[in-house]
Amino acid sequence: MAYFSLLTMISFCVLGVFTLLNISSAIPKKPPAVEKALEFIKLHLNYIALGGLIYGFVAMCATPIAIKAPPNMAICLVGNLLIVIMALPYSFTKFVSGHGAKVNAAILKETKSTIDWISSKDKYFGFAGAVVCGLLFVATFQVIVI
Repeated sequence: MAYFSLLTMISFCVLGVFTLLNISSAIPKKPPAVEKALEFIKLHLNYIALGGLIYGFVAMCATPIAIKAPPNMAICLVGNLLIVIMALPYSFTKFVSGHGAKVNAAILKETKSTIDWISSKDKYFGFAGAVVCGLLFVATFQVIVI
């Protein structure tokens, strides 16, 4: 039970950060606390994106082992997948910058087009992240027993 709570709580926080980052462009007038949080996130975006990408992959592998209830497992897996999807556009250039010459040009072109597609749909992924973040809150704090 402790691993489940820890995994879902971390996923809830990381998904919340990426959700706020993706939805922020859709909010015309933001409260000062949101502005301050976005400023901090954008200042440390490289580390947050890389950490979120690594955490998302590790958590996706650990979730089936740590979580026994199928609905909670599905919620956590979708949340971790959204973390990876939302972190990819911010960390892709970091990965390619060092190894761009070694990668096949066709593979690099297709990967870049996929990343551009994800970036163009950031609001949709942000709203999906908000819904899953709410479900993670319910699963983490056992507000409603699933």
